Amino acid sequence: VAVKSSYLLLYPLLVQLVGQEQSPALAARYQGVFHGAIIVSTLLGAWMVALAAPLQVFYFMAAAEFLQFILCASVLKGVQTSPQSRISAPLLQSPGGTAVIAAFGLVLVTFHLAVNVVRPYFTAYLMASPAPALSLTTSGVVFLIPSLMALVAMPFIRVLCIEQRLSLVYQSATALAAVGLVLQTWADNIVLLIASRMLYGFVIVMGQAALDVRLFMGSHQQNIPAAYTWAASAQSVALLCAPLLATSVVDMSGLAAPLSAAALLCLFNLTLAGVVIVRPPSSSARSATPAYRKD
Repeated sequence: VAVKSSYLLLYPLLVQLVGQEQSPALAARYQGVFHGAIIVSTLLGAWMVALAAPLQVFYFMAAAEFLQFILCASVLKGVQTSPQSRISAPLLQSPGGTAVIAAFGLVLVTFHLAVNVVRPYFTAYLMASPAPALSLTTSGVVFLIPSLMALVAMPFIRVLCIEQRLSLVYQSATALAAVGLVLQTWADNIVLLIASRMLYGFVIVMGQAALDVRLFMGSHQQNIPAAYTWAASAQSVALLCAPLLATSVVDMSGLAAPLSAAALLCLFNLTLAGVVIVRPPSSSARSATPAYRKD
């Protein structure tokens, strides 16, 4: 687990290589590849658990890791990122930076908590719901709709997730995500269920991309790895807490409760983001201002 955390370096490394001005296009590609991998891994996972000796999959994983090592050694050979400047303050040592970064971390935690609290019991909710009650296979397909919508969202991320529109895109996406979650609890037919999942998946990917672009555009070039480490840590906290929260609300209110809890988290996140997600510093001022600031 400690060694595989090196995967977290890939995204900030790509941003450093292509430049922060290209982060919207990079975010679009990254989200497409990431959610494409979720789709493929979900399908492979269903196949793996049906194997006579499923633990043999670890041998294939080891072979894949070795292949990836060869590819990385080949592709990244001789690649260098820009050196650190001695006069630039580290991200969390900027004046007032700690409080603002902590607040931004809370935005990240609540966002990812809202996304992931739905997942543990979603297929069980669909199979138990009287209208429409779905089979396991159909429930699995409906579960994957948000990841499929990430591929649809790729061109929109490039156009909309630009510096001047990030706040509007993120706040609109979070509000619409809450609407999509509520519609999923109200869906009494398969058409409304699929439509609400499509809406939810599309806007969640747009919100994630807006957060990523804001993170990269609001950081010094040499501080991007530190900023993304903070963001990844916040996401990990949400991933750890989401199953616990989902289990708690299901015990109290039933299988539909995680959807309602996620909608409430989106609304809380929207309120918090209105304070924290503000226009980032201009490119000319980044060397002298915190990574994030309040107007």
